Amino acid sequence: MPHTEGMAEHERVRKGWTGLGRTADVLGILGFFGISAAVVTSWLTADNAAMPTNPTPPVSSTAGAGNPGNSTPASAPSSSPAQEVRSTSLSELSLVSGSNNTDLKFDDVSIHGARYEDSLRYSCSLYCNGKSPATYEVDLGGRYSKFEAMSGIPSTGADVSTKIEIDVDGQLKGTYMVQATKPMPIEIAVKGAQRLRIALYAPAPLRTPLQAGVDSAGGVQHVLPDVALGKPTLLP
Repeated sequence: MPHTEGMAEHERVRKGWTGLGRTADVLGILGFFGISAAVVTSWLTADNAAMPTNPTPPVSSTAGAGNPGNSTPASAPSSSPAQEVRSTSLSELSLVSGSNNTDLKFDDVSIHGARYEDSLRYSCSLYCNGKSPATYEVDLGGRYSKFEAMSGIPSTGADVSTKIEIDVDGQLKGTYMVQATKPMPIEIAVKGAQRLRIALYAPAPLRTPLQAGVDSAGGVQHVLPDVALGKPTLLP
């Protein structure tokens, strides 16, 4: 209806003028305080420009590489130092059960004029309690690469040829015939090996305690074992 539409249009115009009147009143008040309309418009424009429509959270500069947003720096993985294997004297290793070591001992000996500490020695005074050969077997645990020693007759022993054998994991690796004037260095590879066995032989048949006593009373002297491995050592 034309009359109704005219009234609606009149109402919109009235509201518009009313809004403008209110705005003019606000601007008039601001003008009273010395603030111009241009300044107000500038403030409104700056506020709208300063507010992003979709703000993005800042990324910390200390974030770990490959993990943005994590403010805790990535720490290097910790590692415990590998246990160092050192050179070890034969006397420090565990003796394997069943070794025939009754007449064996570790002693400081002199071989061909040179002094060797902590040496493996096979010696008897009047008679031997064990049998020949005397054996000394140790557990290596695969930790070493080489066994070395100086084999020979101590200065107190008889100048007779004496045999020494070295086994590694049940395999014969070396046979040495030593004399007082002919000491022999020993170097055997034992890398990854589990067992080392040393056999020291008597230079002559052994006597029983009774026979040794009878022979001694009759002035008969027998050659007794006196042989050594000077400073036997396992190397890494």
